[in-house]
Amino acid sequence: ESERAWHAGDGGFAGRTILNDTSIGIEIVNKGIKPQYRNALKNSELDYHPYSHFVEFDELQIKKVAQLVQDIAQRYDISPKNIIGHADLAPSRKIDPGAKFPWQRLYSEYGIGAWYDEADKQYFMQQVQLATPTIREVKQAFRDYGYQMNTTDVWDKESRDVIYAFQLHFRPLKPTGIMDIETYAILKALNKKYAGRDDFY
Repeated sequence: ESERAWHAGDGGFAGRTILNDTSIGIEIVNKGIKPQYRNALKNSELDYHPYSHFVEFDELQIKKVAQLVQDIAQRYDISPKNIIGHADLAPSRKIDPGAKFPWQRLYSEYGIGAWYDEADKQYFMQQVQLATPTIREVKQAFRDYGYQMNTTDVWDKESRDVIYAFQLHFRPLKPTGIMDIETYAILKALNKKYAGRDDFY
């Protein structure tokens, strides 16, 4: 832990673009995408891999990761929202740990990482239907949470990569790379809980 590694690479989170000197990387062995789907995005209508394309993690891996992260997070007093995946900091380059990494379970069973409150998500879903946010407002919400998101007025590929990374983490059963009401409501609920943003209240 005292040595600087090159595990984070090019990317950023929470306003920092160099994370190798302030983070601890944990490598989890997993094949990522099932062999039969590794070339599925070529010559198809799919832009991103769906949940079914990802490989499950072994139960022992999850228990060991939970034990390790609990220890590290406690010793260094790491904020829950700063426990992230590779895709969260480099969404245009990485998709790991992928849709089948159990972020919600780690939060509920082990107190690891960040997760939204369902009541807040439902509230924000109702609010979004009453007042649709602009693309700039949505992108700002991503930046408020910590994601590196550009300031264009369109959902370009770079922006959609961020959406996909966010969905892999917080809505893994339906990662599409497309912005929708549920994704935005989850983002708003997370900002209310962890970033102190509660614009609708």
